[in-house]
Amino acid sequence: MMHRLRHLLLLAIPLWLILVSTGRSSAQYGPFYGANMILVGTSYADKEAHQLISQVLTQETINHAIDNGLVTFQVVATSPATGKELLYDCSMRVQAGLVKLTGRLRNEQAGTSQARLPEAGFIPIAYTKEKTSHQRLGFTYLDEVAKKVQSALQGVIIYKSE
Repeated sequence: MMHRLRHLLLLAIPLWLILVSTGRSSAQYGPFYGANMILVGTSYADKEAHQLISQVLTQETINHAIDNGLVTFQVVATSPATGKELLYDCSMRVQAGLVKLTGRLRNEQAGTSQARLPEAGFIPIAYTKEKTSHQRLGFTYLDEVAKKVQSALQGVIIYKSE
C-alpha cells in the first residue's frame, strides 16, 4: 500500500508542475482544441523509459532512432481529402520522468509565403476543430502512440498547448 502511494506521488509531482506552470501554455487530462503536445509521466528512470519506449515502437513496427534522450520516428499517412501522401516527423523526449511527444507535418509546398511558420517547410501537429485536417490526423496518430507508451510506462497522459 505504501509503495503504491509513493508510486502515485512520483507520478503526480511532475504532472502537477506542468499544470501549474504559468505562461501561454495550458494543460488538461483530455485533448482540447489547440493542444500540440502530449506528456506522459512515469516513475521509471530515463534509461528504463527509453528501453520501454523502444520496445513499444518495435512491437508496433515503427522505425525509430534514439539520440541524446530524443526518440525520433516518421509516419507516412494518406490525406482522406486529397489522397496525397503526408509525412510527419515525430519525437519523444524523455527527461526526469516525463515523456514529451510532439510532431510536425512536412509541408512540401512550403515556400517564402509561409515564412510565418515556426520552421519553414513544417507545420506543427495539433488537435484542431476539423477532424480531417492534416494537423489533427497527425495529432490523432501521435495520441495512439502515446497511449501505447503510457501503458508500458504505467503513467498518466496530459495534453498541452505551447
